[in-house]
Amino acid sequence: MEYNVLSYGAVGDGAVLDTKAIQQAIDRCVHYFIYAKGGENIRITGFGTIDGSEERYYGVQGRYHISGCSLVSTSSAIKIGTESEDDFEHVIIENCHISRSNRGLSFQLRDKGSIRDVWISNLNIETRRFSKEWWGRAEPIYITVCDRKEGVRAGRIEHVRLQNISCHSESGIFIYGSEGHEIKDLELRDIHVVMEKQSKWPCDSYDLRPCEGEGIRPSELYGLYAEGTQNLKLSGITIECRESMREYVGGERKIL
Repeated sequence: MEYNVLSYGAVGDGAVLDTKAIQQAIDRCVHYFIYAKGGENIRITGFGTIDGSEERYYGVQGRYHISGCSLVSTSSAIKIGTESEDDFEHVIIENCHISRSNRGLSFQLRDKGSIRDVWISNLNIETRRFSKEWWGRAEPIYITVCDRKEGVRAGRIEHVRLQNISCHSESGIFIYGSEGHEIKDLELRDIHVVMEKQSKWPCDSYDLRPCEGEGIRPSELYGLYAEGTQNLKLSGITIECRESMREYVGGERKIL
């Protein structure tokens, strides 16, 4: 079943505000937020609020640009990967505000396809946990790649740059590349993380689900945790841990 935003009144000329038409199409669609197989030069820009359970891109190829959006999600506000078949390339995400979300920016590569040549800048991210059972630990930035299950090989994450991002969360930045899937050429610049307790659930683990093997990893938290990377570049990273999080936090950074 297709729900074409044009059928709900969207114009798509860059001038007319299409928020209402896009929302109506989403409200009718229970499976996907965005389906754009073979799409090129996809842009979501301008003002307005779109309410979807999460963002999903299946089989997207080419270039796409997300700018000037306000996003709220009890899953991941922006998620690239999961059940992907093709590559995600030449991506720009900028000037967005994420609030009241379980995860902020999520690269969750578990299947085919790779993520490469991504530029992300000027984001405000506010996250907290919403459930004990749900995937995610309120990570503002979550970049992971590992196999979903035996016999299903995940792609690669490489050539990604994040700059000028402010995070307020009850977790930290989590970066993980499993053996044989090292994340290459990742750069984080001018990122500020405030860690503050906001929910009733403990902050005592990292979450890799869905994945082969055990997905929950009990651990102290860090403002930035990175494991399984090649040529990781960090500059201008600041971590502020509020009193409410001190019992859960092991330090500002842990790089393995």
